Amino acid sequence: MTRLRALPPTQAACQPAPSGNFPQRGAVLSALRGLTGKDGGASSARWRELLSPITAKRKGEQERPGLAKIPVSLADSPGRR
Repeated sequence: MTRLRALPPTQAACQPAPSGNFPQRGAVLSALRGLTGKDGGASSARWRELLSPITAKRKGEQERPGLAKIPVSLADSPGRR
């Protein structure tokens, strides 16, 4: 069971404003750089731009084969009866 209540104005004033900083931000950025080989800096918008399938394909960049293009057949699988 969850109880919802209105936040009194005195408590609302004590709440910190939401920001883009959180304790794991450095680790997330480091992981993104390591996994993608790209550097979007500290900007979430820049990372979205770099990783978006629509905007990420740059002129002159070769298309990488996706899993959707690899034919898969389960008819020959060892567990099939």
